[in-house]
Amino acid sequence: MKLSDELYVLVLPMALGGQVRHIHLLLLLDEQQGATLIDTGIPGSADLVEEALAEAGLRVEALRRILITHQDIDHVGSLHDLVQRSGARVLAHEAEVPYVDGSLRPVKFPSPAILAYRYSRSAKRQVPHHVQANVLRYA
Repeated sequence: MKLSDELYVLVLPMALGGQVRHIHLLLLLDEQQGATLIDTGIPGSADLVEEALAEAGLRVEALRRILITHQDIDHVGSLHDLVQRSGARVLAHEAEVPYVDGSLRPVKFPSPAILAYRYSRSAKRQVPHHVQANVLRYA
């Protein structure tokens, strides 16, 4: 959803408990600094993010930065995949870095089995138990 020439809301569907809910990511466009994605959705959402970016007229490779607001799974879940696809730098508050880079398990992070049950079409799908990325600290 385009809010202005520089700001988009990327709406991603998420199945949870038999209901469809939505996650809202932000995309900031800056002609000089490039594109910044704010948060990444749940694990396995990278294709949906890529589709939403395309709807906004952007290829995933055009992302220069991914800013993580906090460690919750619906914010960091597809970070690793999106960094791999885009080569984007990751930004996170210093307090969040150990959770975002995988050094510590996020506080509210469910087990891989629970994630697979909640977020995948198949309960047998494997979901990584942490996210690894090079994270730049900001305070």
